Amino acid sequence: MDDDVYQNGDLRDKFPLIDHSPLLSEIASDFNETISLVRHIKDNIEYLDCFSGYEAVSLLAEILGTEDRKVALQTGQILEEYGMFHDVVYMHKLMDNKDMFYQMHTLALPIARKKDEENKMSYPTGVLVNIAQCYSPTCFEDSPCYSYSCPKRRIYEKVVNKKVSLEHIKTTINNTLPFQTTWSTSIGKPYIKKMDKKEIKRQEIIYEFIQTEKEYIDDLYAVKTKIMEPLSEGRVSKIGIEFVETVFSNIHELYSINKNFYDTIRELQKRKPLLESIGDIVKDFIPNLICYETYGRSQPRAKHILQFERNNNKGLNNFFKNAQYEPEFRRLPIESFLARPTTRLGRYPILIKDIIKNTPEGHRDIILLTDALHGIEEILKEVNNQAGRETNKLKLEEWSLLLESERKDDISMLRLENPEREFIREGKLELKRYANENHSFIPITLVLLDNMLVITKPKVNSIEIYKKPIPLQLLSIIVDENSENGIEIPVKHKKGNKNANHKYYTFTVVHQGVGSYLLQTSIYSDQKAWIECIKEQLSKYKTESITKVIPLITNPGTRIIAANYVSNMLFLLATENGIYIQNDNKMKLVLPISKISHMEVMPQYKLLFVISNKEVLPFSIDLLVNGIYITKPSLRKVKKLCSNVTFIAVGRCDDHDILCCVKTTTLNSTIKIFEPKGDGLLKIQQNKPINEAITLYKQFYIPSEARSITFLKKSLCIGCTKGFEVVDINTLTTQSLLSNNRFDFVLKSDNIPIRMFRTPRQDFLLLYSKVGFYLDKNGNRSRPDIMFRWFGMPTTFAYYPPYILSFEHNSISVWEENSPEIVKQVIPSNSLKLLYENNNQILITEVKNQLQILSILQMIPYQHF
Repeated sequence: MDDDVYQNGDLRDKFPLIDHSPLLSEIASDFNETISLVRHIKDNIEYLDCFSGYEAVSLLAEILGTEDRKVALQTGQILEEYGMFHDVVYMHKLMDNKDMFYQMHTLALPIARKKDEENKMSYPTGVLVNIAQCYSPTCFEDSPCYSYSCPKRRIYEKVVNKKVSLEHIKTTINNTLPFQTTWSTSIGKPYIKKMDKKEIKRQEIIYEFIQTEKEYIDDLYAVKTKIMEPLSEGRVSKIGIEFVETVFSNIHELYSINKNFYDTIRELQKRKPLLESIGDIVKDFIPNLICYETYGRSQPRAKHILQFERNNNKGLNNFFKNAQYEPEFRRLPIESFLARPTTRLGRYPILIKDIIKNTPEGHRDIILLTDALHGIEEILKEVNNQAGRETNKLKLEEWSLLLESERKDDISMLRLENPEREFIREGKLELKRYANENHSFIPITLVLLDNMLVITKPKVNSIEIYKKPIPLQLLSIIVDENSENGIEIPVKHKKGNKNANHKYYTFTVVHQGVGSYLLQTSIYSDQKAWIECIKEQLSKYKTESITKVIPLITNPGTRIIAANYVSNMLFLLATENGIYIQNDNKMKLVLPISKISHMEVMPQYKLLFVISNKEVLPFSIDLLVNGIYITKPSLRKVKKLCSNVTFIAVGRCDDHDILCCVKTTTLNSTIKIFEPKGDGLLKIQQNKPINEAITLYKQFYIPSEARSITFLKKSLCIGCTKGFEVVDINTLTTQSLLSNNRFDFVLKSDNIPIRMFRTPRQDFLLLYSKVGFYLDKNGNRSRPDIMFRWFGMPTTFAYYPPYILSFEHNSISVWEENSPEIVKQVIPSNSLKLLYENNNQILITEVKNQLQILSILQMIPYQHF
């Protein structure tokens, strides 16, 4: 090929120069990082995490930067020969075909080795001379040198001069299959000439049915006698009956039932070469195929164990390699024969349908074979289901192992140990990172479970969860209207000097209240599959709303601090400017004080307690409503109860109505308990300070920072940084609520106590920053199977039996008290704060469109079924 000829237009356009490193390891790395693994069905058998031959060749052509699919196919076959991937049934080499499917070698790796393999991937090594650059310093891409051995010149001479015919490809496919004759050649031409073409076709298919059944049982017999029996007898060191039973399962049973079936139908064929009916024999045979469910269920784990032993037992690996050269094994690997039972099972419906199609109307076989077809389809469905469940279990075990070094909180959120947990999909994508001006993309692996979406990224010697796992209840997906067209991004080849525009397909996942993540892939079908899978899972979480948010006040003109219902007719609102009362849907200022942080009421005594500038001030609600405190002279008469107070709480304990004023530091808390003096409070006069009607009842100290107070019958339960402390109201003795080793999961972690509630069942609901559980009066877990694990970091909780409301900064999560696995409802919000929760009345504030809104959170009554 002359330089002038190559440089002359059409030829150069048709065969552009390869713009990629010729190093096989780099091609393999690019292929491994970008190939999309999805579910495919072939011959009625479901194969997970695989790709078609067409997809592999297309991707390799893109990686190499060539339009020549023959070069890409040849490169892929080299990768296959090095064991990077294999045909799903281990029968054929890589073909540029949409109906041939392949799986990566790592899919069959044992779980115990998976982590090491991910961290240190061993790619094939070598140089592909056909796509290598010439070593001559005067040889350029635009002008190949004159040398006959120049790789640039040789590749195009080879492409131009060599024509690969379809017949050659078919020969390659069939060289692994045994020689087959047809019914026509076995019966004789004179007899054939008298028959109808449709009947000839029917007899040909029946003959193929019987012939392939013979080949199948011969393969099972070879495995049974040449592999299973020698291994069971100890032919290979450290391999015995346990290995054989695990890997080969019930092959002996499959051989027995299929041998009986073949003998029966073959005997009929010997008597009658022209078979009028086989329906009754086939129909009677189908129920025996139930044993294939056992085999199909065992195969996912069997592949892992087989690969593990081959990698670690040289003697076993040599045994299998030597077996390939036995005539019965036709140079096929043992994995091909392990796949034969399921592939044979998948072939039965295809053959039976073809027989029915060519059977005359009214023939008895139509009914018999149709019944047989329905029976085998049900068995196939169950085989796929059971194999899928076992594969799901293996995937969860694998990810549990890969993430074992991750944060315990993140792992516990995934609940991988749950027997109902489902693995949906995983795949390699790129995540847009906004850490710099270039907005670079980093490689990640996206994992979709039935309850979570997890973004993981590679780390030195491990894999880590990026940010936080995303609960599906807090997940939404955004897809651009033009996403199917893709966006072109300049990409520089690793060893090339030119930039090329590659198309990428994007979608965005949003973690409600946390952030959004832009993901991209170079394969449109991959993007489409991810979007469909995520949307399908999200649709399963659409449930009826349990709560409604009803706005009360929008943009009051001042920041809302607290709120309280004194009665159904009287509502108090604390703001930066003071305290307002609601009257005829209008807000009226009745207490002009500043720096309010908290307020509580004792409605039975008509008393209001306010923390202003860390001082507790008591007020008469009657005087408040009448506008007495609106003037400064009246305010001056109000005396503080105590100062340096962090928070206050009111309630009833030991038949006393009390006010608790809590002063905290990081190391300790001082709690003063005040009590009203009786009915005289109802007759307080304007000129008499309220303080005189309130007395100090008790005072005690706790060596920890207090955060909440729950009022019990005879004691107070103080939620503090080190746990819940129970204080006897009479003796003031203190005891930890959780004190034995069974609660180390709380006591020895950074779980912070937040709230405690008494339930209608008279046990206690303990709510921490990360978990929640139930306790009885003796300090034991009253509902040991129930453990709540919150998705985010709650700031507080509300309890509206049977619902638990978890409040975070940007959302409210509603849980059912006996169902810790599933969130019933998630309400998105912004700058959310719980103001008031009592007697099933819940008030919140949130910010929408930069306006603060005060709302009622209305619970829909629980329906008992």
